[in-house]
Amino acid sequence: MNTIQNSFKYAKKYLPAYLGIILCGLIFVTTITLIPQIPQLIVDRLIFPVLGGNPQYAEGNIFSFAISNFSSTDYVGMFVTLLIILVSLLLLRYTAFYIRGNLQEAYGVKLELDFRHLSYQKMLREGDVARGRRTMGDMMSILNSDPSRVKDFWSRHITMIVDQIYIIILAVIFLSLIHPLTIIIPFICGISFVILTFFYIKQEKKFFNKIRDAQADLNSVVTENINGVRIVRSYASEKIEEKKFVKKSENFRDKFIGQTKMMTKYEAIFRVMILSSLVASTGLGVYLAAIGSITVGQFATFNAYGFMIGFAFDHAAKIIGQVQHSFVCGKRMFDFINEEDEIKNIENPKTIEGMPNITVQNISVKYDEKEVLKDISFTLPHGKKLGIMGKTGSGKSVLLRTLSRLKDIEDGEILINFDSIKEIDIENVRAQFSVVFQEVFLFSNTIDANIAYFNPEVSHEDVLKASKISQGHEFIQHFKDGYETIIGEKGLGLSGGQKQRVSIARALLKNAPILVLDDCTSALDLSTERKILDGIFNEYGSHSLIIASHRVASVENCDEILFLEDGQIKERGTHNELLELGGRYSEIYEAQKG
Repeated sequence: MNTIQNSFKYAKKYLPAYLGIILCGLIFVTTITLIPQIPQLIVDRLIFPVLGGNPQYAEGNIFSFAISNFSSTDYVGMFVTLLIILVSLLLLRYTAFYIRGNLQEAYGVKLELDFRHLSYQKMLREGDVARGRRTMGDMMSILNSDPSRVKDFWSRHITMIVDQIYIIILAVIFLSLIHPLTIIIPFICGISFVILTFFYIKQEKKFFNKIRDAQADLNSVVTENINGVRIVRSYASEKIEEKKFVKKSENFRDKFIGQTKMMTKYEAIFRVMILSSLVASTGLGVYLAAIGSITVGQFATFNAYGFMIGFAFDHAAKIIGQVQHSFVCGKRMFDFINEEDEIKNIENPKTIEGMPNITVQNISVKYDEKEVLKDISFTLPHGKKLGIMGKTGSGKSVLLRTLSRLKDIEDGEILINFDSIKEIDIENVRAQFSVVFQEVFLFSNTIDANIAYFNPEVSHEDVLKASKISQGHEFIQHFKDGYETIIGEKGLGLSGGQKQRVSIARALLKNAPILVLDDCTSALDLSTERKILDGIFNEYGSHSLIIASHRVASVENCDEILFLEDGQIKERGTHNELLELGGRYSEIYEAQKG
């Protein structure tokens, strides 16, 4: 039920289309249940007399009025009239079917797009902690298959269930017009169906949960191996990964087979129940015809409605199974969408006026209850150059993430122009930063498109300028297609240093007030790194600059250097002041100089 409640608020805007689908469905079903009325009149009023019998007159046929004014021997007139009615019903049926099919597809695709967009927006807002709770395979299911399954519930499953219910209701009404006793067997069948369906739903839901989990696990293995294929090859671990893949595939297969066995067991029970009711209905029909309570034509119509009711029950059972799959997928998707954002705007957030001046006051940050930053304080007036050093795990990257509010602090305060960062619009905060991360990510596109990612409409001259400052122009122009060279996902085809230079160019082209370099020159030689930093100091000297690095050479020209250890500032000052201090910074400087 949570899936229905959560999805209805997005589905209701398509209510006119949905009502059109329901209306066309009712017309379609009505024509299906009316058609058996025609053969009854053909048998009783035409075939019987032609074969030498007397015309059979029976009450309860919907179309008796259409031939009531014909003489009993005007077979041609009655046949033509009944044929026109039959053709009209068929035309109406297929017209309704055509309109409904088009509405279902159009409405369904739009609704699926809405659900996928919601999931994607949430994924973009998701914080580090929430992202760590889900595997890549689970996220792929939430973004890809789950929206489609929930869409099916609204565009297909509900309408199909309404169809089957309407068929059963109309068929029972027409049966009661033939003879009151004819509704006994469908009534017993209906009660049995409801009881059996209750147990079927519980089993189906359990299996679909297992199938979805197994599918997410399989997706995770596939995604990891696609991204890490070079690591797998370099360690000659193909057999290990293949075994892992086969194991997850077999688990997925086994869960599917288990669900299929359960489903076929219940389907067999449903079929036996339905066939038994049809046999009983046929026997009852023969008895009623033998004692003269119904005509031969009514017997034929009675059997037609019996089969119609039976197949409606059978179809409803299958749809109910599919609904459980939609509910399982919907629960996972909306659990994800409705999770409270770790980082969110307050009502009526402020915007930054003028160039950003940052003040960090006694901040602390935790990850999984572990304190990774403790009592950090510093100022970054606009235009200042700040260096941050420390060994791996000292908290450099976490500190940088807090400044652009990719991670919220637990204690203390970060101020931008004297306003708390939590009172400022998140997008406005992040717009102040051009960040080059430790882990370089490039899109599967041209080099030009990667550099111009922030503003695809930027001129090629600006792309060239940024590329030259980042020392990327030289290697790019040696490619056959130059800046139009297509690079693989995550920069496949480029070396580590080449990827870092393209990534730096991308940040420079954004031209934000604050440039952040998070240990992003580790794959470059010192000479290339010095050229890049000199270019940045010369061309972007008026911007604020934050450099996090393991190299003293990267930060020695900064106005202030912070040395972090275990999440705390152990040393701070200019390059010369820290050398005079003779602490850890000085030791690293001597080691690297040597």
